[in-house]
Amino acid sequence: MLNLPLVSVVITSYNYSQFIEDCLYSILNQTYRPVECIIIDDCSTDNSVEIIQNFIEKNKNSDITFRLVQQEVNQGQLAGFVRGIKEASGIFINYVDADDIILPEFVNTHVQAHFETNVAMTVSQQIEFDQDNQVHSLYSLAVPQESTKELFSFERKSFNELGQLLNNQNFINNEIKSKVINAETHPFNVWHWGPTSCVMFRKTALELFVNADCLYENWKYCSDKLIFSYAHLLGGSCLLYIPLVAYRRHTRKNFSNFAIVGDKRFFTENSLKIKSENKAAVFPDILKIFINGKENFIQSMGEEGILNLVKLMFKNNKARVAEQNIELLKKVLNCPDNSKIFKKLNIT
Repeated sequence: MLNLPLVSVVITSYNYSQFIEDCLYSILNQTYRPVECIIIDDCSTDNSVEIIQNFIEKNKNSDITFRLVQQEVNQGQLAGFVRGIKEASGIFINYVDADDIILPEFVNTHVQAHFETNVAMTVSQQIEFDQDNQVHSLYSLAVPQESTKELFSFERKSFNELGQLLNNQNFINNEIKSKVINAETHPFNVWHWGPTSCVMFRKTALELFVNADCLYENWKYCSDKLIFSYAHLLGGSCLLYIPLVAYRRHTRKNFSNFAIVGDKRFFTENSLKIKSENKAAVFPDILKIFINGKENFIQSMGEEGILNLVKLMFKNNKARVAEQNIELLKKVLNCPDNSKIFKKLNIT
């Protein structure tokens, strides 16, 4: 008999003692099984670890396994992402910020979307709430919104019904509008997604992302830009037009502290600075990931596969090659000559 895949929910935690228990209970309340939950604590200085440990002890007989992993030194969000990949046993990985919660059908729906599409990452919408757990909006401006083009639908089943899927049983279902996008039509360096907690990855798309360990200092904050861009480049995304996450807006979040609507048009000056720096860093830093893990990438996809990814990155963009990335491209493509690089990338 075929089995449903294990899902690894990875909570990245740092000094969110006020919110972490709500987050943990949202994992426990998932309708889908099997699930494991790994909490990566980045040297919290509040009582987060104590709260996590007490929760794990209280729920030690749950059919969801909760496990705490404590970083030895504070390294930031990207290091937590990479540690999560190494610790996870699941076929799929969902990162959850410790101040957010995922709604009960989150895992169930995302797994089905992966079954239907075979993309690298699935992305749902979100509702928004505050530090006092009061809902502010069911229509978030910070996530993809439905358009009338390029949509397809799939039928969401209950968890019990999903378990019968592999045995050709009938279902009572409801329809979820969705859209598949890829780096050919939707460039990898442009933001098409929602925040970290809205996404579930196919783990195979992230296995070589561990080579981002050379970039920890550069991506301590807002690392979702890097990992989303990387995964989308490798395997595309599926946008789910249904809110499955409750995203908490409060003053300590880089991109969510505008008190009125939280719209990206009202980012703080510091948030805009981080956003601009991250956008510029995506091109060279993904090349650095290829260089850092070059032997592994070659073994996994061959030199031709790497070349095809780089072509997608610099598609019809000679200016981007010339600006800052030519030396990195020489190392990635084993090509010391600028003109030959342009030829390899079909750039004239």
